[in-house]
Amino acid sequence: MIGYGTRWNPVADLLAMQRDMSDFITKAFRGADGSGSTTATGASWAPATEAFYKDNALVVRAWLPGVDPAKIDVQVTGAILTIKGERVFPYKLAGDGQVYSEIAYGRFERTLTLPENVGNDRVSAKYENGVLEISLPVHEGALPKKVPIEVAQPASAASSALVGAAR
Repeated sequence: MIGYGTRWNPVADLLAMQRDMSDFITKAFRGADGSGSTTATGASWAPATEAFYKDNALVVRAWLPGVDPAKIDVQVTGAILTIKGERVFPYKLAGDGQVYSEIAYGRFERTLTLPENVGNDRVSAKYENGVLEISLPVHEGALPKKVPIEVAQPASAASSALVGAAR
């Protein structure tokens, strides 16, 4: 209830509703064992990723803070890149000792389709500061090329320029 002198803050209400819905979804789809498994592969979450071209390579980066690099598996099969692993909760808690968490734990899997002409023969991967960086060489012809854009003058501007020149 909003009383006199109290300002309604719709943004705060929306954020609270988003948090409540997120908690509801997380609990609703959590596995019976509490692991959070929701997919056929048993993965409970997928890391955020990005991809870009740099130095004649396609670079794929996955954010994996708190994941032991020994628990990460990277595979390239044809045009499919698969990143699998597991983030383990680092503490033993008695009963319902955990009050709140926005961190996903458990197994994860991320599968990405690679563009054509990406070589999988010299793939390299490194893990630094919680970020996994995978570099896949790209054949020269497959690199993006800048295409110049010709800007045409609108017909009305061209005709008014002709009229002005005739005077």
